[in-house]
Amino acid sequence: MRRGVTHLALVFALPLGGLLFAASGAIASESAHDWTGLYVGAFAAGGIGTTEADFGNMHPTGVFGGADVGFQYQLDQVVIGIEANASLSDLDDDQGVRGTASFQTQDMDNIASVRAKLGMTVGERSMIFATAGWGWGQSEYGEGLVEQKKSISGPALGIGGHYALNSHFVGRLEYVHYFYGDTTYNLTVPVTVTNSADEIRVGLDYQF
Repeated sequence: MRRGVTHLALVFALPLGGLLFAASGAIASESAHDWTGLYVGAFAAGGIGTTEADFGNMHPTGVFGGADVGFQYQLDQVVIGIEANASLSDLDDDQGVRGTASFQTQDMDNIASVRAKLGMTVGERSMIFATAGWGWGQSEYGEGLVEQKKSISGPALGIGGHYALNSHFVGRLEYVHYFYGDTTYNLTVPVTVTNSADEIRVGLDYQF
């Protein structure tokens, strides 16, 4: 768990520092930002999963990157939109003594989602938002020497904020929780575990 927290701290601090440095030279003295339009972007992220299983809980962690695409429409101070994202996530954890029946492994990969956004402008260049939709991923769970990979999915909920560096480049900071629910793996005997994941992203979008 301590390793996961360290990863998240690095993911948050390093890209955000870069965004703030870029902002110092990129922000122009313009009127209020118009949030309407199509955008594409990339992000760095850190994730911590939770797997509730027979022999105890695991918390796979990882640092990864991804991309997003979306569309927003502004109505006065309200901004509505839709966004899809995909990542090369790789969250790993294991526990127990390797080679014994009690040894467990968990690997969560390829986290993605499609979500609606509802936001509100704050000042001339900032926006805060809530987001909800559906998330997907892959989970490879194992006990002893037997593993199985399965697709997982469930509701995705989050909050975040955007800051317009200029009329095209927009920074983002976002948190998303994925409720993957129960998954049954056909190992030596069928095993049902409960999966979820938390993700923090720092990114940069280009708005057309």
